[in-house]
Amino acid sequence: MHSHHEAPRTVSGLLRKYTSIAVAEATGRSRTVAHSWRTGRGLPDVASLPRLAAFLEMELDELTRLVADESSRTDRRLEVRRAS
Repeated sequence: MHSHHEAPRTVSGLLRKYTSIAVAEATGRSRTVAHSWRTGRGLPDVASLPRLAAFLEMELDELTRLVADESSRTDRRLEVRRAS
């Protein structure tokens, strides 16, 4: 159960406390890619999710749901921008 003071869970929110180097080393991705995840400019690809879930010590299905939810929110924002 989330408290009222807790920010919504996002990939960038979970990764913010780690360095891009640590995330990159844990997932086998570049620092640039890891930085995009940490800043919310990008989302992890499916192939990176198992290693990222292990790094974050969370269930893979939980991380997958989080990425999917975040991706659908991003897609909706883009659709709104294109329509205006």
